[in-house]
Amino acid sequence: MKSFHFALVGGSIFLGDVAAFCQNQRVRAARAIKSFEAFVVDIGEGVARDVWTMDEYMTNCGVQRAEGLSMYDSSNQNQQAGSDFGLMTQTDLPAQSPVLCVPANMILSSKTLREGELNGIVESGEDFLLNMGVEVMEFPMYHLFLKILMEYEKGDESPWFPWLNSLPRRYSNGASMTRTYSYYISKTKATM
Repeated sequence: MKSFHFALVGGSIFLGDVAAFCQNQRVRAARAIKSFEAFVVDIGEGVARDVWTMDEYMTNCGVQRAEGLSMYDSSNQNQQAGSDFGLMTQTDLPAQSPVLCVPANMILSSKTLREGELNGIVESGEDFLLNMGVEVMEFPMYHLFLKILMEYEKGDESPWFPWLNSLPRRYSNGASMTRTYSYYISKTKATM
């Protein structure tokens, strides 16, 4: 489950555990970065990811970085600028060195969600999933998906808005290929 948290926290770049973070700081940081052009997360495939606002937001929320760590646009010539990003360091780091430390409360945890804000509202959904043959060990995914959908619904009122607005809109791998990209691939193969 650690790798799933890794992807959820910061568009596949944030991982860690610190105690100096609270919900109020996250809300204040989200409000302080009011440079958003929309009030909802635009999930259209052609929309560029806003990772720079998310980067500032994470810094304001107490995320700590290794010295010299920076983000860069790694989009290639076949991609729209702003669609892919990477991390690099300006200094050499010893092997196994931590590069990023994220406050614990910024990590979406299905266990914490189920015991906290989802307690009392997901039981009927869990019963439905059981009746549909879904195994109990899959419920944590349901809790995470539900939480993310709840935050999308809040738009820019969500303390998670900067993170949601930084996530990819287009996926080009076989496991999660978007409709537009799969159509492009099929047309490309047909003309070869």
